[in-house]
Order: sequence, then structure tokens, then C-alpha cells
Amino acid sequence: MVFNPNSLAVRAVDSRHIKKALLDIAAETPMAGNNLQFLIIILPDISGSYGTIKRVCVTELGIVSQCFQPRQASKYSKQYMENVSLKINVKVLINIQAKA
Repeated sequence: MVFNPNSLAVRAVDSRHIKKALLDIAAETPMAGNNLQFLIIILPDISGSYGTIKRVCVTELGIVSQCFQPRQASKYSKQYMENVSLKINVKVLINIQAKA
């Protein structure tokens, strides 16, 4: 997996338009001939978006994603960030192995 040092801009999207936003982001981010491979998402405060995000990222776009709950992401707890980092490492490793 090649990481682009030019990260995406932060976007706020109405939860009713999450699928369209994900499709738009993927379409707007070609990098060196490759498609977007990893996306970090801070979930909206309302529930019900997680399933849509995961379904679109995995089945429609083939993107590895990591979601955060807003209240957890804003705390910057060392343990929480370590756990999320481990999850990201595992997801990226699985993605690399699947493509090999």
C-alpha cells in the first residue's frame, strides 16, 4: 500500500448522503494511477451510518476504512488510539496479503 503525503481535506457530510460522499471521495482521489485504499471516518452522532459506510467501502469501493465515534476521537486517549492503531495495522496487512 502506497501512502500519498497529500491527504484529503476534511469533509462534513449529512448522514443521509454518506454513500454519495464516499463514492465522490473515491472518484476524486486518484493517486499515481491507483485508487484510494484507506479512509478514516469520524461517524456522525446519529446511529445507523456505520453499516452503510462499511458496506460501501468494502463491497463497492474496495477501500479499507476505520471508523471513529466522535466522543472517542475527541478524547485522544492513549489506550483508545493504540487500539485503533492496531486495528488499522491489521486491516492494512490483510489488504496487502489479499492483493498479493
